[in-house]
Amino acid sequence: MLSLPNILLIGGNSRHAGKTSLACSIIHSHSEKLSIIGLKITTIKPGNFDFHGDHSGEPDDAYTIQEETDFSSEKDTSQMLRSGAVNVYYIRAGEDFFEEAITRFLSEIGHNHPIVCESRSLRNYLKPGIFCLMMRYPEPGKEKDMHYYTSLADEICYSGDDPAVIAKLTDRIIFMDTRWVLAPSSGK
Repeated sequence: MLSLPNILLIGGNSRHAGKTSLACSIIHSHSEKLSIIGLKITTIKPGNFDFHGDHSGEPDDAYTIQEETDFSSEKDTSQMLRSGAVNVYYIRAGEDFFEEAITRFLSEIGHNHPIVCESRSLRNYLKPGIFCLMMRYPEPGKEKDMHYYTSLADEICYSGDDPAVIAKLTDRIIFMDTRWVLAPSSGK
């Protein structure tokens, strides 16, 4: 498994759990001192196309890597740009091509840039500097089995997209030397 401490990885158990809010908060917090790259990765499974925003016009190849340049849309990648990322990319990959897509992306941008990435699936292929899980309490009977990911998480946050909770977590996330690190919680 590849170890990339320059990647801060944010996953979650559902939509609207606070993943993008946390990513944007971290980017905004560090963008004056760091040239952060934003990244969103979605693993496309049959029947999931409606869940990942409007990316119409994209080819249905094994994977696509696109740079986001639109500051005005409400897509997660546009929000990352508005938060201060110097570049933002969107990777859309079929399950069988996920590893190939991320390997190509990393070979093109290098391994030294601080990256804030929204993707739970990427944790299957690499060990990031920090892996945060944003959890939303699911409806009864619709829980996802998240035990595997919770066992790998450095921080689990039950925020429900609460700005105060996201701000407290953002304050604990630091980029030091060439790696993301998580400061201990003050317990307050």
